[in-house]
Amino acid sequence: MSLEPQRVLVTGASRGIGQACAVAFARDGASVAINHPGDDAAARETERLVREAGGRPLVLSGDVSRSEDVDAMLVEVKAAFGGVDVVVLNAGICPWQDFWDISRDDWDHVLAVNLTGQFLIAQAFGREMVDAGTGGRIISVASLNAHVAGARQAHYAASKGGVVAFIKTLAVILGPHRITCNSVSPGPIATQINQYQGIPGKQDYLEQQIPVRRIGQPADVAEVVRSIAGPGWSFVTGADVVVDGGIIVNPL
Repeated sequence: MSLEPQRVLVTGASRGIGQACAVAFARDGASVAINHPGDDAAARETERLVREAGGRPLVLSGDVSRSEDVDAMLVEVKAAFGGVDVVVLNAGICPWQDFWDISRDDWDHVLAVNLTGQFLIAQAFGREMVDAGTGGRIISVASLNAHVAGARQAHYAASKGGVVAFIKTLAVILGPHRITCNSVSPGPIATQINQYQGIPGKQDYLEQQIPVRRIGQPADVAEVVRSIAGPGWSFVTGADVVVDGGIIVNPL
């Protein structure tokens, strides 16, 4: 990959981890495509932050689970940036539901956004990267729940486990084209998705179980994503990097 400022697509970039990733790349002077599913006001805030950080923003409205939206996003990115060097597959949803309350529609919706959406983006933008012949990075935001159980996250855990397996397969497919494919699995991160389910004392409890004794911030994940996108990671592909303050190894 070139050491020139990168051209980056971040899906689900209007808030949380996606927003932090967009800003992290912007600090390196990147051109950043900011995808969002329809919250234009939040996306415009990310646009402002990217511009202030030194990046070149492009706001893209689109549902990653819809092929026609993905195709339109690709056209816009190519027109604005000429192509893409880094794709961050971050868009995702996490409704907290008891297993017995999950309807078929709930299940299908979570997998459509979290797993099918990553497939559609990776296929469309990956093909563009292959055709360009300049290598690149595809980085997926999975979850600690790809590795450990969540009693109210059956659909979410299934989708994120699928993401990790998908990225490993993609690494084999795209490796010969100098495109590395890795995932990161965040643990407890202070994002809107979490909110710790409104359970009193849940955050205090988690902080005592995390070896570094704090909840993670979106920037903690974004800095790992940014590092993976750099030249120092050119020989790492098919990996899943857990970003969780060590909670997964706490023997409890």
